[in-house]
Amino acid sequence: MPATWTAQKIHFLTQPELRTLFRVITRKRDRALFLVAYRHGLRASEVGLLHVEDMNFAQQRLTIHRLKRSLAGIPASKRHFHVLKHSIATHLLDVGADLRFVQDWIGHASIKNTVIYAQLTSRRRDAEARKVFTSPYVV
Repeated sequence: MPATWTAQKIHFLTQPELRTLFRVITRKRDRALFLVAYRHGLRASEVGLLHVEDMNFAQQRLTIHRLKRSLAGIPASKRHFHVLKHSIATHLLDVGADLRFVQDWIGHASIKNTVIYAQLTSRRRDAEARKVFTSPYVV
């Protein structure tokens, strides 16, 4: 991600927008693809590389081949597949996932790219502020 990008340029779906999106996807195949893309933070090109043999049903594991480089009334700025990657990163951080975990989960080589998502999650920032400011070591 170029250094000139700012947090304002990253578009992600809110929880209600994501629920609405999944409600209007009626074909099981399409729903499964979107859910896998969202849950694993996949790029569209990575979804295209998935094969049945990548799924290990016994271990419930999916091998992801990482690469570098509207529905439901969703705003035009959020109508691209990569928004799912931004969404899962933001949602994971919102519920308190560790930044390094999110970096690994969505396949970022550099933590610098993942930190951008942390700037978008006010719920996590507010919870962290409540935690640190109630410490007896902070005046």
